[in-house]
Amino acid sequence: MIYLEMSGRLGNQLFRYSFARRIQEICGDEIIIDFKRVYNKGKKEHGWDNSLKLFKVKEYKEVVGKKEIFYKNTTIMQKIVYFFYKIGNKLLKNNKKKLMRYQLKMQPILNKYNLYFLEIGYYPYDFKYLKRTKLKYVCGCFECDKFFKEIQDKLKEEIQPISSKN
Repeated sequence: MIYLEMSGRLGNQLFRYSFARRIQEICGDEIIIDFKRVYNKGKKEHGWDNSLKLFKVKEYKEVVGKKEIFYKNTTIMQKIVYFFYKIGNKLLKNNKKKLMRYQLKMQPILNKYNLYFLEIGYYPYDFKYLKRTKLKYVCGCFECDKFFKEIQDKLKEEIQPISSKN
């Protein structure tokens, strides 16, 4: 299962989705997208919406605000690694340069446990651990075509606007 925490508007959603699709192409797992950051108590936040519904994309399951997916389905080690990663982020949030270095240093550890939380910059992920855990957790920006270059042509074919003319 690839659990994708969605955030942002159209562009950010497409970057996140594309990264999750790359993982799906490698391991074949189902994508489950949580739109809790897009919706706040059932209401659209800042004009955000599920923009993926405007496109023909590969089928996915949608959940809204089901935080327990992470807590119920991850391993103890995934939870521990996530906990330390988040603490470091909070401690360094006021220093962007140190935060970026910290996040890049943490990527090999996160990667080992199938946690993809890169928020700043680019990291060349090694997907050799994908079959190791039941849950792959994606929550980051992934705003670089290098993240999904291997499936770029497939994404261009898949992600087509749904015509409003019927």
